[in-house]
Amino acid sequence: MQTRKLLNDVIEDYLSSRRGQMAPATVRMDDQVLRQFMALAGNIQVGNVSVAHVEKFRAARATRLTANSMNTPSA
Repeated sequence: MQTRKLLNDVIEDYLSSRRGQMAPATVRMDDQVLRQFMALAGNIQVGNVSVAHVEKFRAARATRLTANSMNTPSA
């Protein structure tokens, strides 16, 4: 039986794989953006993440950011 991983578990796996490969600041930025996404989408099963979740996340970020800073996670 396949385990249905939650978003938080996959985020942790991803960040663990990045540590040691990427600069600490890069990993922190990845963590920040992924946590923001999870706060919006919820800690749902990864298989349930949809295009609608991503569009809602991007729209929420767009209301707080300029076009030039859309890829900057600090906002």
